[in-house]
Amino acid sequence: MFGKIFLLLVGVLLGSFLLAGCESFSTYRYKKNVKSVIASNKGEFQYCACVASMDGQVVDGRMEIRFKINESGKVTETWTDPEVYNKNLAACVINEIMKMSFESRGEVAEVNYPFVFVGKKFTESEKKMGKEYCENNRRQSKAIVEP
Repeated sequence: MFGKIFLLLVGVLLGSFLLAGCESFSTYRYKKNVKSVIASNKGEFQYCACVASMDGQVVDGRMEIRFKINESGKVTETWTDPEVYNKNLAACVINEIMKMSFESRGEVAEVNYPFVFVGKKFTESEKKMGKEYCENNRRQSKAIVEP
C-alpha cells in the first residue's frame, strides 16, 4: 500500500504519473520480479506520458499492456488492445517493455499489466523546454529509490 502511495506522490511531483495494479500472470513465479522491474523503470513510462502530453495528446486513462516473457527472462512479445485510447503512448510503453529483462524462471509467462496515466498541464517555461523537461524528469525519477 505504501509503495502505491509513494508512486502516486512521486508522479504528482514529476508531472504525468502511473499507478499500476490488478495485474495478472499466467504463472505467479514471475509476479514479484515483474512488479519490481516495472517499478524500477517507472521513469521511462513517465517519460512516454510526458512527451505525449507535451505534444498535446490525451494521456489520461488506463491501458493494459500484455507481454510474454520467455524461459530466459526476455520479453518476446507485447501487445495491447488495438482500440487503445492513445496509440503513440502505447507504442512508447511497449517499446520500453521490450527493452526489459526479468529473472530467468525456466518457463514462459504471459503478463497483463495495467498502467494508469494522468496528464499534466505545463507552464509556459516547461513548454519552452519541451522534451528536455521530460528528459530531466526521467533522470530525477531514476534517482528516487522506492523504500
